[in-house]
Amino acid sequence: MQDRRARPLSATARGVLAGGLGGAAAGLLDHALGAEGARQFLPDGTGRLLSFLVALYGASAAAGGAALGLLLALLARLTDLGALFGSAFLDEDDRRRRIEGAPGGEAAAGRSLLAYGLAGAMALGVHGLWVQEATRFALKRFHSPMLIAALVGAEAAAMAVPLALAAMLLAALLGLGLRGGPRLGTRLTIAPATAVLGGALGLGLGAAAVARLVVALQQNRRLA
Repeated sequence: MQDRRARPLSATARGVLAGGLGGAAAGLLDHALGAEGARQFLPDGTGRLLSFLVALYGASAAAGGAALGLLLALLARLTDLGALFGSAFLDEDDRRRRIEGAPGGEAAAGRSLLAYGLAGAMALGVHGLWVQEATRFALKRFHSPMLIAALVGAEAAAMAVPLALAAMLLAALLGLGLRGGPRLGTRLTIAPATAVLGGALGLGLGAAAVARLVVALQQNRRLA
C-alpha cells in the first residue's frame, strides 16, 4: 500500500527534477544566444539576466514536469499503461514475483479489446475533427502552401499523443462494464527503446501523410 502511494510522489519528483534541469539548460541556451544583443542595454553585465532566465525557465519547466509526472502516475494507476510500463522495465526477478503473486500464476490481463476498439474509434473521430478544423484555420490565416501543410501535419502528430492517453483512460472506464471477450495483453514483448522509436516513426509518417494530403487539398481549389 505504501508503495502504491509513493509512486505518484516519485513520478512527480522525477518530473520536477527533469523539468528543472531541462528548463535551466534552456535558460542557459537562451542567454548564450541573446547575450550579445542584451549587453548594450545592460552596462553592468548580463549575470543578472542569466540568473533570471535560468530561474524562470527552470521553475516553469519544473512545474510542468511535476504536473506531467503526476498525470502519468495517475494514468499508470488507472489504466493498463502501468502494467505495460512495468513489464518493460522490471527485471526478471520482479517480473517473476509479480506473476507468482497474480491469480493462477499468470500476469493479469488488461481491459477488454472491445473497450479499446470503442475508445480508439472515438479518439480517431475526435482527431479527425481536430485536423479538419486545424486545416480550415490554417487555410484562412496563412498563404504559404508548405507552411500550412507543415503546421497541420505537426498539429496532427502532436494531438495523437494526448488522444491516445485519453483513449486508454476511456477504455479503462468502458472496461468496467465490458468484462467479456478477449483482453489486452499487458506484457511488452519488444524492447522499450524499439517501442519508443516505432511510436516516434509512426508519428512522423502520420504527420508527413497529413501534410501531403493538405498539399493535395490546396492544389485542388474546388475542394479547398
